[in-house]
Amino acid sequence: MIVSARYRRRVRSSGVWLDVAVVFAIVAVGVVIAAATNDPGPDATPVGSGYVAEPVEYPVRIPGCATVEPPEEERAYAYEVAVGELVYDDPANTWLDAPKARAMSDSLRRALPGGVVTSDASAGGSISGDPFEFEPIPRIDPALDIDPGTTADGVVARNGGEGVVAVNVARAEPGPVECRADLVDSREVHSDGTVVDVQETWSEYDGVRTTTRVVRVYWPDGTHVTASASNQDAQLRTTETVPLSIDELTVLALLPELRWTAG
Repeated sequence: MIVSARYRRRVRSSGVWLDVAVVFAIVAVGVVIAAATNDPGPDATPVGSGYVAEPVEYPVRIPGCATVEPPEEERAYAYEVAVGELVYDDPANTWLDAPKARAMSDSLRRALPGGVVTSDASAGGSISGDPFEFEPIPRIDPALDIDPGTTADGVVARNGGEGVVAVNVARAEPGPVECRADLVDSREVHSDGTVVDVQETWSEYDGVRTTTRVVRVYWPDGTHVTASASNQDAQLRTTETVPLSIDELTVLALLPELRWTAG
């Protein structure tokens, strides 16, 4: 059996924030992890010509951003970086044990908005198969200098449409986060220094458009939460509805129980 789950989030590597997509292919003998980033690397190839992203205006003023960085050209590469079993209580990630993951999952499920119907399974990558269950953190080659974090996802139906909702939680270096024109529509900075970035964007592949809403929260303790919802179902078929609004995703991303320092 082979299933996969994909998510995209921002990580800090050697002082630079990267937009990273991590793909998990779960097979009978273990887990194979491939990473794709906007850092070209020696074997990079341009994103396929069948893919079209929403055009990005630059220079541009973004609400809440004192300065705005230019968009970066997206390139991708993939390779196997680890094979093994995913487990909680990993010495490399001591903050996420089984009770912590359970508490995070319970909090996330309770916070899902009313009027949504959750399927009985995750969107594809959950080892347990349960929706919105935070999984063990996969081991990544230390040379990559990234933290893939823990992800919980599920297929949600609402108003006759279906889409995937995913929440990723990872640790990052605390500090300023630049506004990049292709990643932020608006920013809000809370009194405690928490940064909340929101974005709604679209992409097309072979003429089929997918709309995605994303909320990225950077807590002062270095917790990085990315909550997203798209109008693709578990089979990557485009539907009519993005199941959660930006405000609803913001509620999920700001759950205090998701912080890595939360008890």
